[in-house]
Amino acid sequence: MSTTTPSQLDKASTGLSPVLSARWVLTWRHLAACLFFGGLFLIVNFQPLRNATIWLDVHQGQRILEHGSLPAAKTAWLSQALCGLIDGQGGPQALSGLMASTILVGLIILARGFFLTTGRMSVALLGVGILLPLGYFGHSPAIPETLGLVCLATLLWLVLPIGKSRHPWILWPGAALLFAAWANLHESYLLGIAILACLAVGQVASTLSKTQNISALASDRPTRRLVLLTGLAAVASLINPLGLSLLGDANLLHVSRWLPLHLSAAILALVIGPYLGRRWPAEQPDVETQEEPTEPEVLSPRSFTVTLTCALVVWCCFALSPLGNCILGGQPRNVEQVVGPQVSQAAAEYLQENPGRGTVFAPIHWANWLLMNSPADARVFATTDIQSPQALADYVRIARGKAGWNETLTRHGVDTIVVDKKGQGSLAQAVRKSPMWRTVFEDKTTLVSRAATDPSKS
Repeated sequence: MSTTTPSQLDKASTGLSPVLSARWVLTWRHLAACLFFGGLFLIVNFQPLRNATIWLDVHQGQRILEHGSLPAAKTAWLSQALCGLIDGQGGPQALSGLMASTILVGLIILARGFFLTTGRMSVALLGVGILLPLGYFGHSPAIPETLGLVCLATLLWLVLPIGKSRHPWILWPGAALLFAAWANLHESYLLGIAILACLAVGQVASTLSKTQNISALASDRPTRRLVLLTGLAAVASLINPLGLSLLGDANLLHVSRWLPLHLSAAILALVIGPYLGRRWPAEQPDVETQEEPTEPEVLSPRSFTVTLTCALVVWCCFALSPLGNCILGGQPRNVEQVVGPQVSQAAAEYLQENPGRGTVFAPIHWANWLLMNSPADARVFATTDIQSPQALADYVRIARGKAGWNETLTRHGVDTIVVDKKGQGSLAQAVRKSPMWRTVFEDKTTLVSRAATDPSKS
C-alpha cells in the first residue's frame, strides 16, 4: 500500500497556493483606495451633466466631424471632436460615462503623484479629497476641462520622480506626446509649460546657490533635464493645426473655470506633497524604486483575500454604474436623468417638430442644448459662448423682461422665445401680455412663444 510522505504533502499544497509577484500583491490600503475611487466613480456617473457648455462642445464637435473645419474656439478642438463622436455613438449617456471616466483617471493619476512624494496612501487620498470641492463638486467641469486635468496629472506623474525614475527614457517621448495632445485638447497646456519653466528656474537657482559656478549648470543632470524638458514641451505644443497662432486663440475668459482645480493640484503635488514626505517619511519605500524580485511570492491567505476583494470592488462599482449598465446590456437611463433640470427636453422636441424661420431666444443654460438638437442652420441667442459685452447686455435685458426687451428681440431677428418659467418669471408675464407674441407651447417649466409677425419685416 502506497503512503504519502509529509514532504510530498507540502509540495502538493505549495503547488495549489496562489503565486503572484510581490509588485502586484494588494493590501488593505489598496482596498481603501478601491472603495474610495469606486464610490467616487458611482457618484459622478449617476450625477446629471450640469455644465451647459458640454452641449456647445458637442455641437462644435459635430461641425468639425461634418465639415472638417475648426470652429471659433480652436484651443479645444480635439476635445470637441471627441464629444461629437461620443455623442453620435451613444448620446448623452455615453457623454456621462466619458465625463466620469476622465475624472476618475485624472484623480487616480494625481493620487499616484501624491503617493510618489509622500509614500503614504492616506495622504494621497486626502489630497484627492481636498481637490474634490475645488473641482467636480465646487464647479461642474466641462469635458475639455477634465481631459486637461488628465494631462496635468500625467505631467506631474512624469515630473515628480525626475532623477530617481527606473526608466528615465520614458520621460522624453512621454512629454512630447503629452503636450502634442494637450495643446489640442485644452488651453491648460499653457499652465503645464509654466509649471515646467518654474521648476527649471528653481532648479537653476538651487544649483547656482550650491556651486556658485554658472558652468556647473551644464553638468547638473536635474537642471539639464528640466531646461530641455521645458523646451521640448513648448515645441511639442506647436503640433496643432494653427501653430503659434494657437496662443492667440486661448480663451482667457474661461481661465477662472479650470485654474483653481489645476493650480491646486500642481501645488499639492509639487509643494505640499514633498514637504509632507520630508516631514513624515514613509517607513517603506515606494515599490517603483525597488528591484523586481527574481522569484514570485507565495501569497498568504489574507493577502490573496484582499487582492480578490479589490478586484470584486472594482467590478461591482463598474457593473452598478450607468456606464457599466449600458455596456453590459442593461436598460439605459432616460434623457431627463442624464441631463437633469439644466435643459428643457420638451422645448427641444417642440422646436424639432416645429422649426422657426428666425433666431430662437432661450435661457443661456438651455440654449446650448437647443442648439445641439436643432437643424444645422439654426440660430440660438444666446449660448454660453457669448463674449460681446453688447450682446450680453441685450441678453440680460430680454431675460429679465426689462424696458425695451421687445425691441431688442426684433433687432436680433428673434421669432421664437423659449422661457424658463421658474427662473424668468418676469419675462414669462411680459410675453403673455404682449400682443406681438402668441404662446404655442407651455408646460410646468417651459413657455414657447412665436412672433405674431415676421421680425425680419418689422
